[in-house]
Amino acid sequence: MRDEVIVFDIGGTSMRSALMKNNQILKYASIPTPKTKAEFLEKIVEFIDGFNSSNVKGIGIGIAGPVKEGVIKNAPNLVLKNFDLRKYLMKKYHKRVEIKNDAECFTIAELKKGSRLRNFLLITVGTGIGGGIVIDGKDYRGMGYGAEFGHMYIQDEQWETLWKKTRARIKKEFGKELLIRDFVKMNDKKSKLILDECTDYFGKGIASLISAFDPEAVFIGGGVRDSGKYFIEEVKKKVEKYSFIPRKTPIKWTTLENPGIIGASLLID
Repeated sequence: MRDEVIVFDIGGTSMRSALMKNNQILKYASIPTPKTKAEFLEKIVEFIDGFNSSNVKGIGIGIAGPVKEGVIKNAPNLVLKNFDLRKYLMKKYHKRVEIKNDAECFTIAELKKGSRLRNFLLITVGTGIGGGIVIDGKDYRGMGYGAEFGHMYIQDEQWETLWKKTRARIKKEFGKELLIRDFVKMNDKKSKLILDECTDYFGKGIASLISAFDPEAVFIGGGVRDSGKYFIEEVKKKVEKYSFIPRKTPIKWTTLENPGIIGASLLID
């Protein structure tokens, strides 16, 4: 019986792949995201060849940036531009291939395996910032490219640009790259100032989204999730400061493990 799926969760920092069956991970591997097109495709093929068998019914891929009908458009953090990855893999493996934006896969996982709410927003925070919208129990992307929250303008710059500047500033001020969870633990004047500025623009962005959609809840996920209670509580305070609607919208960390991987597998199920 063909009941296994090869999946990918590809972001600007990591390329993750897994062999899955019934939404359970059988095998898993992760590497830094390749920086050239040739190596990028080579590693995808290498993962597929390592996991492939007659039991595999398809390949599901979540990948950062705008995607439509399997074509990777202008992803800001990846080397593929206007490349039909779906066609490339279908021709090579003669299996079903489905490709969606990585945050959309995350959203599908949250919708079907996580909160199961019918109206919510999802914000993914990693190398960049992605988004997901669920309305009446359905994933919504407009004409195909919607929910790119990271490219909304806040304080005259894109949200994702502000986030990248924050990470660059942390590296400059402290001489090394630090995860937000490590930065929170420092608890000194300099780190508190940077965190205050960061949570402020997060608050403005989320408050604007709440004013537009009035969701049941807003979920935040991605690499920033392990920063813990302090970060999200500060974000909540800023959201309350900038919110317009007379209702306090719940803002929560996502609870699913490997949501991008799970969501990519659901593209095939």
